[in-house]
Amino acid sequence: LRGTAQVGACRAAVANRECKSKLAGEKMAKEMVHTVHSEPRDIEDLAKMLGAAGCCPFFVARDAQVEAELLLMPYNYVLDAGTRESLDIDPVNDVLILDEGHNLLQACSDTWSFELSLGVLRSC
Repeated sequence: LRGTAQVGACRAAVANRECKSKLAGEKMAKEMVHTVHSEPRDIEDLAKMLGAAGCCPFFVARDAQVEAELLLMPYNYVLDAGTRESLDIDPVNDVLILDEGHNLLQACSDTWSFELSLGVLRSC
């Protein structure tokens, strides 16, 4: 599976408590979170390391972020309220450092822009 089909299958397995990787991560949560915090890692490193342990890198990384002192993420994770909420990111009283800040205006525009076709406008 890839893309949307993979995300849908993952969500269904997690909701039904059938995802063996997530369940394994829950059983070894403290150990895995400590491992994640032991040094800076990117998601590819986490996928290799945690996958070898049978754990889901997404959920372990999400659990580890709660105690992290530094999070690196794309603009849209911070800008989009739905993404912030789903990842439990609360930037209140945090320091945000924006790399490539000159791209922030375009990122904001992309986040909050949408297109309407002429057909949709005519039907209003």
